[in-house]
Amino acid sequence: MSLSICQDEPARSRGQRSWDSSKVLDSLPFKDVSTILLEASSRMTLSQVVSLPHFRLWDAMSAIEVMDPKMDPGVAVERSRRNDRERIANDVPKMAFSGKQIIAIADQLLSTEMTWLGGNVLTQTVFSCILTHVPLSVPNFIMRAFVISTLKTVSRMREEILSAKAFEEDEFVASSGDFGLVEEIGISEVIGDLQEAEDDVLLHLKLMKGKPADLKVSVKEALLLPDGSEGIQVLEALLSRIRLRRALLSVLLHFSKRNLPSVKKALSQCLAQLPLASSTIHLGSPVQGVFDAEINKKASSDLPVRKTAEVSPKDAYTQLSSICGQLQQVVSFTPTSRLRSVLYFLDTFSSTNSSQSLLPRAFLKSIVLRNDLLFGRYSFSDVVREASSAYATDIYYTMADTFIADRCERFLTSSAEAIHLFIELFCFGRARQRRRLFKIIAHFESLQAIAETIDGEIQNYLFRKSKATVTNEPFFLSSWVYHLKLNMMVSSFKMGFELDIFSPFELSTVFWYLRHLYDMHRVQIDRMKLFWTRDHKGHPEPKSSTKAGKRSGAPRNTPTTFESVSLEMEILLHSKQLYTKAMFILSAIIMQRKLIRPPNSHFYNEEISFSHRFKCFARLGSPTPPEYAHYIADFGDIVNSDLVETLSTSLMMLDEAQRYLNHLEQLGMKEEGQTDVFADVPHMSEAIMITRKTVEAILLKRDAGVLSVYAGWEVVEEAAGGCLSSEWRWGTMFRFKAPGFPVFGIM
Repeated sequence: MSLSICQDEPARSRGQRSWDSSKVLDSLPFKDVSTILLEASSRMTLSQVVSLPHFRLWDAMSAIEVMDPKMDPGVAVERSRRNDRERIANDVPKMAFSGKQIIAIADQLLSTEMTWLGGNVLTQTVFSCILTHVPLSVPNFIMRAFVISTLKTVSRMREEILSAKAFEEDEFVASSGDFGLVEEIGISEVIGDLQEAEDDVLLHLKLMKGKPADLKVSVKEALLLPDGSEGIQVLEALLSRIRLRRALLSVLLHFSKRNLPSVKKALSQCLAQLPLASSTIHLGSPVQGVFDAEINKKASSDLPVRKTAEVSPKDAYTQLSSICGQLQQVVSFTPTSRLRSVLYFLDTFSSTNSSQSLLPRAFLKSIVLRNDLLFGRYSFSDVVREASSAYATDIYYTMADTFIADRCERFLTSSAEAIHLFIELFCFGRARQRRRLFKIIAHFESLQAIAETIDGEIQNYLFRKSKATVTNEPFFLSSWVYHLKLNMMVSSFKMGFELDIFSPFELSTVFWYLRHLYDMHRVQIDRMKLFWTRDHKGHPEPKSSTKAGKRSGAPRNTPTTFESVSLEMEILLHSKQLYTKAMFILSAIIMQRKLIRPPNSHFYNEEISFSHRFKCFARLGSPTPPEYAHYIADFGDIVNSDLVETLSTSLMMLDEAQRYLNHLEQLGMKEEGQTDVFADVPHMSEAIMITRKTVEAILLKRDAGVLSVYAGWEVVEEAAGGCLSSEWRWGTMFRFKAPGFPVFGIM
């Protein structure tokens, strides 16, 4: 398409709100500037931008795609393609549909539904089908059941998503313009219509197969079908789609009643129908004029104009399968008050489903944070009490002393809000989780200060009461908050790998900073270990805050002792610490050998890049942010050492890390209910194995140039803006396997 500019716009068109675009545009003198612009852009280099006083970057980002009918409201559209509701109301009742055409329309309706869930506008997706404008006027009973059930599904999904509020404004558009979503029809009635349609298709199928049918029952809707085996295939394809739509509506109906066992059953029915429905897309025969992407171009003037990225029927079924799988994970999680188990599930669910749809996120938030209680059963104060009891001494929660009880209650109130925010974070998309996580970390920084004050007040009170003058007691409550904060900081790096935020040339600084966090965490664990060896009774699971929770028979948690908590954390933490140190050594050698190069640009400065990458942690009081000069010193120690000796050291670290994991795995066989700790062991062991083979290969050839960076279980090729040499490819394993550990490996 050529690019043109108007040299002499008529004054009469300026500032007018209504004018005949076809006549005025034809009369305007335009000059083609495509060649000039293309030549100018070819001479520009990276980081350059064209800017004028009246046209800056914001204007360019806000621009619409000119002459695209869905983007440009001013483009001339033929009268026959406009939203002529009178024409639609007259034409739809006269339409007739064959079995193959119903399949094609049903598949395309699902495509528009999935496109809408991707953040697009209803008027440009679902309501691009003219049948949805007058659903009750669709003449064919089976086709009408599909149309109405689609609208009802959209209506119920919209209610769940809006109720959960687990989305940002650019992720979801709830408005349906001035179109209705058959609110006057109940969901049970729609499910009943689908059941009738299913019975009708089954009767057709029996007749076509020559099986005896009930003579008292006749087909409700005559269907135009191909002869022979193809006709049977069409009927079976229709049957799978009807059952799929009915099961999907049942999921939404039962979830609105919080009947999770029925939701699981309906989801299983959805997943059972998806393979047949997906494999019979080719049987559909498109109908001209039923779908028109431009028909509602001007129907939503109150909404931002955006180009719709349409989802194909094949991709729509794949997305629906993914949504059903995610919903199964959500409704299958056993409610518990054990904070560590809840956080592990939420993080694992978010990591393995990085492209979460809005619906599973809405279900997740509705289940986990119901009525401002954890799973609608446990108050967050009780959850905090149970979780922090592994750090605090018995006297903190005996509640026998009014002074101590008041301060503990103050801590529980402040912590409950912070934990609620932290759990809510996992109900958003992964990228927004990371962005919100930094705010949560800052919140926990303030909470740590509150906890330190409370710890100090309690200990001073106890000293005065016992007339003691010296104590070695740590600050128990603030130590628990600090422990959570350190885990959050590590999680921000983990999310960075998952989202491909870190550039290859940042690897050495990232692993070095991670090593620092693990070092600080080990210091804290070692300090607390002195007090974890004392006799301490585990605290029982908090009582349910609702009668339903008391009747539910939910399994009570096994009390956690100081010794088990200390041992598990220490072993796993030490293993990750050693593994990260080995990765820092490898990345430093790779950088020193220039196998990964920083950007070759005059504006790049590694120290500035370092400060920007970790600036979110720079204002924290603890742990103390490490300085760039310390990184340079550690980097220099590695690259100035003998290659073989340095790599042998990293090999020893990997072996020691694996020995710790083996020990942890043995503990996991003896202890039940600790899967949130031990589940990472096999994934980390596999990462260590891959990295170990890499180090052995380098030692064998005495050359770091034999390396290739590898994506764990699937190779990912990426140009990375020219920052990689030709021998290198960069990737992360997170998107392909369970999350947690980047690897270096031989391709």
